[in-house]
Amino acid sequence: MSGLFSALGSLWTWLSTIFDPLCGPAGLFTVFGQNTMLACGDTGWGDELAGGLKVTIAVAVLALPLGLVIGFFVALAQQSEEKSLRLAAGVFTTIFRGLPELLTLFIIYYGMQILLQSVLARFGYNGPIEINAFAAGMFALAIVFSAYCSEVLVSAFKAIPKGQYEAGDALGVRPLNSRALVEEWLAVTGLDADTAVEVNGAGEVPFAEALSRHLDITRVSPDLLREHIRQVKTGLPGMAYVRLDPNLDWPANLQVKLPQ
Repeated sequence: MSGLFSALGSLWTWLSTIFDPLCGPAGLFTVFGQNTMLACGDTGWGDELAGGLKVTIAVAVLALPLGLVIGFFVALAQQSEEKSLRLAAGVFTTIFRGLPELLTLFIIYYGMQILLQSVLARFGYNGPIEINAFAAGMFALAIVFSAYCSEVLVSAFKAIPKGQYEAGDALGVRPLNSRALVEEWLAVTGLDADTAVEVNGAGEVPFAEALSRHLDITRVSPDLLREHIRQVKTGLPGMAYVRLDPNLDWPANLQVKLPQ
């Protein structure tokens, strides 16, 4: 098995050398940088520049998706109804947008090592702890990028017209029912929030959790609409008017107007 890995490593090294766009047989530095500081080999710095470029591209390619994921969750936290989440997200973006990237890298690389050594020392381990430099650089740049990315995503969320959110709520297009809506629903129905109910795919959960995460309470079913059709007038898709007191007349703008 070790021979196979050795052969694969040799193959990868050979391919990297052949297809190297800078110092390969047809690379830029090889063709145009001969007898200059960009020459590859012992006569120039082309090898070092090519290696640095590869590391830079690798860090950027790996840090981008990680930063997008972190930034997305930070943006959701900034939009959350929970005050503590909004505060934490605001502190995060303020700190890492204000710190220089190099200082953030030092904090991640050296600070994490010190923190891990302090934690492990409490459990009796006093050996050295070293974090991979490439991983630290990737994570540091991802953190910095996520702080800026979250602000862009928050602006994008706020740019969505409020009517689109309301239309989505009216159609039941919502991953979670709001806590206020669930509490209002329970207060109106008088049902116990802690009653255990069976939900397909989730098993037995409290009724309040089922209403919040698994059940659609924002859409009026056709059966319920037909049952109370005399007390409901529908207009645009996603809009309906309910007459709570059957003894009252409809407002003038909702009266049925027959042609004269």
